[in-house]
Amino acid sequence: MSYELVILGEKPPVDSAKVAEAKEALDAIQQEMKATGSDGGDPYRTAYFDHQRALRPWWRKYKHPIFTAFRQVMVETGMGRWTSAPEINEVTEDEPAGNLDALADQLEAQRAQLTMVLPEDEGVGIPLHKFSSNDMWIVTATECGEAITAWEEADQSALDAEVQETITHERWQDFIELLRWASRDGGLGVY
Repeated sequence: MSYELVILGEKPPVDSAKVAEAKEALDAIQQEMKATGSDGGDPYRTAYFDHQRALRPWWRKYKHPIFTAFRQVMVETGMGRWTSAPEINEVTEDEPAGNLDALADQLEAQRAQLTMVLPEDEGVGIPLHKFSSNDMWIVTATECGEAITAWEEADQSALDAEVQETITHERWQDFIELLRWASRDGGLGVY
């Protein structure tokens, strides 16, 4: 299982120098793969996703084990909190086909459920049920901003060794930058 995160508001600009550098690294690995007959393994996957991130700085894809570690860091730093996912009402076709207002109301109700911001007395940051499935959750710009504030205020030196290892990982720093950008406008979609 994997998770795709997409910035919903204003998109960060594409850095053409990063794209060229990532493409060059990917091409070099592909040439080596042709010469040796190998599948490229981890170096190929890394180069491929580096190239994809350079082409689309508003999109990230994370595998389940990485995201599991991210959620733990978020809890320990106050960036997020464990929550239960609400029941999502399916859009039905009970209304006559010509009743667009009724359909629009159903779609708006479903969007409200996917966005669901918890009351402040239940904590701040990102409700982690939104990062526990790829069911089209919407992480609001406010939630992203609260998570970034918590990250910046956390005493990172007090975190346990496993969490320390996660936060020094390049993918974590990339995730923080994605949250930072999403906090400006629009938030994130989780697919």
